[in-house]
Amino acid sequence: MVVRDYMTRNPIVVSVETEVRRAFQLLKKHGFRQFPVMKDGKLVGIITDRDLRTTLLRPNLTVEDIMTINPITIGEDAPLEAAMLILEKGKFNALPVVSKSGELTGIITVTDIFDALINLLGFRESQTKIQVEIPQGDSLPLWEIIQTIQIGGGEVLSVMSEGKDRRKYYISATKCDIKDVAKRLREKGVIIVEVGI
Repeated sequence: MVVRDYMTRNPIVVSVETEVRRAFQLLKKHGFRQFPVMKDGKLVGIITDRDLRTTLLRPNLTVEDIMTINPITIGEDAPLEAAMLILEKGKFNALPVVSKSGELTGIITVTDIFDALINLLGFRESQTKIQVEIPQGDSLPLWEIIQTIQIGGGEVLSVMSEGKDRRKYYISATKCDIKDVAKRLREKGVIIVEVGI
């Protein structure tokens, strides 16, 4: 998963000369929370709705007066996980995306990342969720749990685990008889913590 596949391409931008009120009107019109700021075809800053709201009563200001200069960017070929970590660490809502030559090619937002995760985890599909725990000292591999679901006619959509405990797994599946799957897993010594639809 790379940033290019999930970013918003050709984002709307504003120039450094744009008046603050005009930039705020554009944000409201398009429903955005930030704009990349350009000067002579180059990315020079980013402006957010918060920046604009706090300066609306000062009519002579332009975007250049209040923008964040030299914003943190991410390459279009970077892993999506890298964008997630930068956004989380910096408490940003978006990152401008640049090509290898430094040209602005897109913007990736927190909303884009949520959308990617929803698709990746299959949350838009009707699914059954099962939380399992492999007993301490048991050598039952994860692939055998997945295979048990598949033998029962199910399709596994996603498998997640908590970073601190590699014995607990959250599995989303579709097209399976969950009671039969749970029974088969219990017979293999897997603890069924929770089943839900």
